[in-house]
Formats: sequence, structure tokens, C-alpha cells
Amino acid sequence: MRPILWAASLSAVLAFPARAETLDLSSIYPAANDEAAALQSITVERFGGDLGPALAMRIEDELRQVNVDGRPWLRILPARGGGEGEGYMTGTAYGEGKQTRFTREREECVRQNQFKQCEEKKKVQVQCTRRTLELDVALRLVRGDGTLVYSSDRPERYEDSRCEGDSGEPRERSSVERELVGRVATRVRFDIAPVLRREQVRIDESRKGLSKEDGERFKAAVRLTKSDQGEACAAFESLGQAYPGHVPTLANLGLCAERAGRDSDAAALYRQVQAVEPRNAMARTGLGRIAERDRARAQLAAHYAK
Repeated sequence: MRPILWAASLSAVLAFPARAETLDLSSIYPAANDEAAALQSITVERFGGDLGPALAMRIEDELRQVNVDGRPWLRILPARGGGEGEGYMTGTAYGEGKQTRFTREREECVRQNQFKQCEEKKKVQVQCTRRTLELDVALRLVRGDGTLVYSSDRPERYEDSRCEGDSGEPRERSSVERELVGRVATRVRFDIAPVLRREQVRIDESRKGLSKEDGERFKAAVRLTKSDQGEACAAFESLGQAYPGHVPTLANLGLCAERAGRDSDAAALYRQVQAVEPRNAMARTGLGRIAERDRARAQLAAHYAK
């Protein structure tokens, strides 16, 4: 059984560009599909359809690049190459296109002066063509015992239009198809594997309820988020001891706890905020992030418990 490197992932403070009034979070978030996330190895079989081979190859490339805890998340085994993965992905991918005609109103110059400036315009109807390209997919991931653990049938679509008189050339269909294939492959990656996500989250800047002197201390703590977020959190901690019921300070301390990887402390602080302000958005979204990370922890445990 491989060790879970969760604590190391969260405790490392990554270098973020300094931004005003935010704290930087770095956390592992879950795959969309719990059962698929538990698999350690996958065989991507040959896909059917005119764009099937390209999609299968792109999915393999995406999954091979996944590193969640400093190690490759999945072993991608060759299709029908003798290796047997825990899961087998099959599928089809067809490119479909259609064009529709429509008209659009446009202003055109009908008279210019000697300086080539338009002096009179009129509205005309021009003929246009709308092009729609769609990648129709059907993907299935099953375990070795035949149990279906993941499926995806949602197509990806691209649309553009051109009218008489437009400059430039339309985008090549092959370029659009590569984009659509890439979209599907990226979607599969996030559906079946967790991800390390970095984000900047705004702090609460309200000083309401503080004395004038402590309001200035709070303001200084806010400024510190631009240069030294550890010191900013220490300043909020000091204010929290003096004002244990001050909602903005409690909310900021919850965010500081998230930043340090102390999710249980953060959740307790956010619940204190909700006890005073049940609809507080910062507490609600913070608890939502923690719930997602709890799910990710469960996925890592299931993945490595083999």
C-alpha cells in the first residue's frame, strides 16, 4: 500500500504572485467519479469512429500526465498488449458537421467625400453561413469484472459564421476537430482523477465592530496579505483573541486555517461565523471547499488501499 502524501501536499506553501486582499490556497480536489478514481491502472482500448483513434491517443496522453501527490496517478497499459489494467476504457468518436444559411443586417457606405470619409450609409441584408461542427462521443470505463464505473456521452460542439464580404479565411476543420478532441480528453481527466488546485480567495475586509485602534490593526493585517500572508494570519489571530465574536476576523482565521491545511479548525471557525450570520457567503463557500477536500481524501485512501 502506497502512503498518502496528503499532508505534504497541503503543508507546502507554494509561491503565488502577490495579489491584494487574498490568501493563497493549494489543495487536492476530487475527481468527479469516485469509482473511477479508485483505479490504479487503465487500458485505453482502440476507439471506433473517424476521430476515435485521435481521441483514444489524446486521453492516454492526458492521463499519463496526471500527478496528484508527486507520483503518476495512473498506469496506462497498452491496448491488447498483454497488460491487464484494473479498468478498460472503450469508446467511439464521430465528427459531424452541418451548415445553415441565414441573413444578417449590415451597414454599408454608399457615398464618400473627397477625403474617403463616409457621408451616407444604408442598411443591407447580406447572406451568411453558420457552420456547426460536433464531436459525438460514447465512452465507457469498466472494471475487470465487467462493472461499469464511468460513462460519458456528452458531445462537444463548435460554431462559427461568415457573411458575404467578411475578410480572412474560415478556420480549418481539422484544427476545430483537434480542439474538440482535446476538450473531451480534458473532461475525462477531471472526471476520473483528482487535481491539485491553486487559487486566491478574497478575505473579509470589514472592520465594523472594532475600536478605532483595532480597526487600524485589522487594516494593517489586510495590507500584509500582499507581502507576508503568514504575518497577516498572525495579526488576525491576535485580533481574534481580543474580539472572539468578530465575524470578519473569524472568517479570515478560517481562511488562514485552510491555507495551513488545518481543515477541521477551519470548519469550526466557519461554523462560528454561521452561528452569527447563517447566510455568510465566505463561510458557506469555505465549508464547501472543505467538503470537497474531504471527498478527495477519501478518493486517495481508496486509490492507495491496494
